[in-house]
Amino acid sequence: MPRYGLVIVVAGLSAMLVGSLLVGVTLGPGRRPETWETALQRHLAFKASGSGESWQVAMSEYATSSVHFDRKMSRVSYGTGTHYQPQVVYQTMTPIPSDTRVVSAGAVSTSTGGGLFPPIGGRPLPYPPDEVWCLLLTQEPPGATLELVYVALHMDLYNAEWAVHEVGTAPFDDAVFSGLKTIGCEDVATMLTLDSPIR
Repeated sequence: MPRYGLVIVVAGLSAMLVGSLLVGVTLGPGRRPETWETALQRHLAFKASGSGESWQVAMSEYATSSVHFDRKMSRVSYGTGTHYQPQVVYQTMTPIPSDTRVVSAGAVSTSTGGGLFPPIGGRPLPYPPDEVWCLLLTQEPPGATLELVYVALHMDLYNAEWAVHEVGTAPFDDAVFSGLKTIGCEDVATMLTLDSPIR
């Protein structure tokens, strides 16, 4: 009987250990990313801190075919750099690796190294993202400037992270309209088409 008791204790401890590991992996920060709204708010706060610009969401739409979203649809990508390597990250400053794009006063340039830049994850953003939101941002005063951004959830087997992809400001070319329709943001494309002054 004591032998069976020892087996039961060992099996119970093993089950508890496996269960706690599963809970840790399932609820860990890599598998429970922030929402697209909090990723966008971080991005808007970053823009406001750098240039003092105030942006608001004019329209948002869930992309029904995010599988068609690719790197060419983004001019510059922003993120926390926790797991992946966007072009611009929002964290503490460390030395810039060579050939990294940096944003300074709203301009995007390529650095040759030697400056400061936030730390970045080692892997590139995985494409296509699992989820994409298409957003039109307007600058104060409302309607003064219109910008198109995508907020995308990039995932691999172990991690997930939201990234904001800036496309640019109006006027937009036909490739942008085609991209919006391809990923299923028909309403955003229609709004831009109907409102000809911002096209």
